[in-house]
Amino acid sequence: MCSEGNERAVEQNIRQVLGVHQNGKEGGQEGRGGIGRPLGCTGQHTMTKLNPNNIVVRETAVSERGRPIVVELHPAHLVLRLKGLRDSHFVAYDALLWRVMKNSAERIQSERLARRKGRG
Repeated sequence: MCSEGNERAVEQNIRQVLGVHQNGKEGGQEGRGGIGRPLGCTGQHTMTKLNPNNIVVRETAVSERGRPIVVELHPAHLVLRLKGLRDSHFVAYDALLWRVMKNSAERIQSERLARRKGRG
């Protein structure tokens, strides 16, 4: 269980990863977790709108046990499976986002702790 001070530090690190300040406004280039938008990309024609009638299925370049990983993009979740197998794994987008943000915040916190120990 995290202490209240530790939880506050993790939340502050999550805000830093997202580039969101205390007032809730985004800051500079770090507004998307340090991921910038490609030059010349306005986002107007680059995305496929997900709806229940239009599920996007893509085969990735990554293989596991000799089979490529297939990703199905649904409006509220994604499905991961190995090509040719029926066993599938559902992942909610919000759960995935929070897991990634928590991992990034913990990484930043451990790097800070390592720097402090290196100085002392």
